[in-house]
Amino acid sequence: MATNYVPTPLPAPIGGLDFSKTENLISLAHSQDMENSLIIDAEIIDRPGYTQVAANFPSSFPVMEGVEFGDDIGTLHIIFATTRTMNTLTLPSTWLESVTNDLTGDATNPVFIVPLESTSSEVLYFSNGVDKIRKWSTPGDWSLLTTTGFTSLKAGCMAGWKGHLLLGDTIEDSGGGDVAFPFRVRRSEVGDASVWNSTSAGAINLVEDKSNSRVMSMIPFKNVLIVYKAGSIYQLS
Repeated sequence: MATNYVPTPLPAPIGGLDFSKTENLISLAHSQDMENSLIIDAEIIDRPGYTQVAANFPSSFPVMEGVEFGDDIGTLHIIFATTRTMNTLTLPSTWLESVTNDLTGDATNPVFIVPLESTSSEVLYFSNGVDKIRKWSTPGDWSLLTTTGFTSLKAGCMAGWKGHLLLGDTIEDSGGGDVAFPFRVRRSEVGDASVWNSTSAGAINLVEDKSNSRVMSMIPFKNVLIVYKAGSIYQLS
């Protein structure tokens, strides 16, 4: 019987691995599944994005992430995030550009676009680590996510798992300004990513030391969550 391998993406630095440095000095910027990296002659090299991905693409900024998403009525949407805009393919060669100039990330900021099934529908969520999290519900509508319990939340990485929206490497504002928790994984209420202070919401701190504790990426795998950190890998269930 043939062995079937399940691919599990690993974080990789956008700028490549510099083995002349010690492990703790390697850049933390990464692409969660090497979408912004190329391997040439066994070396990981920088590929900060394309300026053109299809005919009539409206943005000249680097493209950081692209997803296909089927909504509740069966319509397929193709969405690309650049460093500064969100772009939705509405018709062949027709693009809808939104969130124009509202994003402040650059090619060193990993972009996460993840789906999550809520109590009423399945929607997409966007994070780039430096701007507030946004929620997609209809083409072109990337509104700021309501974060009940916090003035705002930002995340260096994000995943949807078991009905929770999960944020890693968080920046949290409870009313007194932004506070960074690079070692934290925070979860929303089950089925409602706008609520962060309910009994099913909460957070876990995965702390080793100052250099190795940053949460880099989170990958749902079967019934567990694999958390990739700067210096370790955790399995949460």
